[in-house]
Amino acid sequence: MKKYSEAKIYLIFFIAIAILLGIGIIQARKKLYAPTYPQNKVSQSVEISQEELRAFLNTVIKYKQENADKDLSSDLSFSTASSLAEENKFLASWVEEHGWDAKRFFYIETRVRTIISTILKDRAIEARKDLMNESAETTKSASLAVMMQEEAKAQQKNLNIEQISKAEREMIAPQLKEIAELIGQEVY
Repeated sequence: MKKYSEAKIYLIFFIAIAILLGIGIIQARKKLYAPTYPQNKVSQSVEISQEELRAFLNTVIKYKQENADKDLSSDLSFSTASSLAEENKFLASWVEEHGWDAKRFFYIETRVRTIISTILKDRAIEARKDLMNESAETTKSASLAVMMQEEAKAQQKNLNIEQISKAEREMIAPQLKEIAELIGQEVY
């Protein structure tokens, strides 16, 4: 009887090791999409890097591919009520399993949305300024022309209200529509 108990114990031990090895192999096979940071310290920078943007976009694509059968409309969403990681525990867990710090991932999402909005607002402001200046040139009223030119100059203070860096603007602007579509942000 004692031998039988020892055999059972060894069998359970080997099964447990096999399960742990299996879990380890599965974890090792999971692709990590997160960017690499020096000394593995997650960036706290307000500005996002090209590497972070690439990693973020790649992660969103992979997430959507792996979860194509689910309604993802609320998974990537801008909110100021609380941490996005708290609001979407499934996505937060998924990005962490793929190498991300969830807070940084959601920060990057929010920053990308802010950059897109700022670029679009700035384009609209520039178009209004141009229209005001053109109208000022064609009006016959000198006082109306001066007023339009002053208003066009006043619009300048509304540009880049979110303090988007030139580097961030240059990263996003060439692919603005594609990025906006990927994250579900409307482009007007």
